[in-house]
This record gives sequence, structure tokens and C-alpha cells, in this order.
Amino acid sequence: MAVLISYKVTSDKCKVRVPHMGVSIEDYRKNLTPDLKYMTNFTIEVFLDDDSQKIMDFGLLRGVYFEAEALFSNELSFTALCAMASPGVYDMAVAVADMQGNIKPSICRPEHNMAYIKEMVNEEHFRGNKAGQYLLNNLAPLLSHSLNLRPHVCIVLPYPQAKAPGGALPGAAENVAAEQPYHIGFYEKAGYTKLDGSDYMYKKFGQP
Repeated sequence: MAVLISYKVTSDKCKVRVPHMGVSIEDYRKNLTPDLKYMTNFTIEVFLDDDSQKIMDFGLLRGVYFEAEALFSNELSFTALCAMASPGVYDMAVAVADMQGNIKPSICRPEHNMAYIKEMVNEEHFRGNKAGQYLLNNLAPLLSHSLNLRPHVCIVLPYPQAKAPGGALPGAAENVAAEQPYHIGFYEKAGYTKLDGSDYMYKKFGQP
């Protein structure tokens, strides 16, 4: 019996709620608000299993995927789109946007798509097992294989987070300043570089 590290990828687009059976999926999509139309929230769970059942959870990643047509759309700016989501997503948008509120072409071109890592946590005693590095190094192919999402660039704020043994996330860590270099180094090993004038980091992928 082999014990494996497994990655389960899911999204909020797995459920479609139509008002009645006469609505086509095209019409359903047209009537969605821009955040539901152009943004996909995804979750990647990291756990041990033995090919038949889960043995232990020890990490997860939560993020948002943005479709290219919204990033440079005339319908609304990127910052206006992200304002419909959580404050953290809006803060990220401000960091990567130009004066008009559109994402800077030097970060993501109009024909490309972008992902943002909102949260990446792990059980503290599992640090060093390379599962997190594997996840970051394979984020684009994992999203492509599992959800047909194809990000060309990923943004992250390397904030120290660790999943407590009980499973709950701790509050704002008192040792944020002390641990920040570790987390910056963690993302640098996966090819992330710091955005000019910002604490955010980014990585460009080849076509997944």
C-alpha cells in the first residue's frame, strides 16, 4: 500500500444555478455579474492518502483566476472588477494596475490570464517536505489539467501563514516581520520575483 501526497483541485464554478430549464448556459453566463463571469475562485487541498482514502490533511492553497477578456475590458477596469471581491483581492489589483485601473501590460498581456494566490497554508510540522514547492512549481499545469484554467502569470503576497495542528488558521502572527524573509525565500525558490514598489511577488509561466 503506497502512501501518496495528493492534490485535489476544485472551484466555485462547479455549480451552475439556472432559474428554469429554458435558460441556455450562454444566456446564464451573460446574466452573471462581472465578478462571477470573469473570476474563478479555486482551492487546492494537499493531503496524504493510500490510494483509497484520505489519511491526513496538511495544507491548502486558495486563489482567484482572472479571464483575459476582463483584464483589459472596456466594460470595467481591473480594479473595479476586483472591488467586487474581497478587500485583499482589491489591494492586489491596486498593486498591479496602472493609473487607469487596468493591469499593467508588463505584468500580464491582454491575451493572457492571471492567477492570484490569496492564501497558502500548511501544518507547521510538515514544513520541509517539498509539497509546497511542488505545488508552486506546478500550479499552472495543475489548474490546466484539473479545471482547464490557463494562467500565464501568478501574483502573491508572501505573508507568513501556517496551519495550526487543530486545522484552524491562527490570527495575525506576532512574528510576521521575523518570518517574512523565510516566506520571500520560499517563493523565490519557485521563481517568484518582487514587484517594483510593492511587497507583492509575481511569476510568469510558459503556456501550461
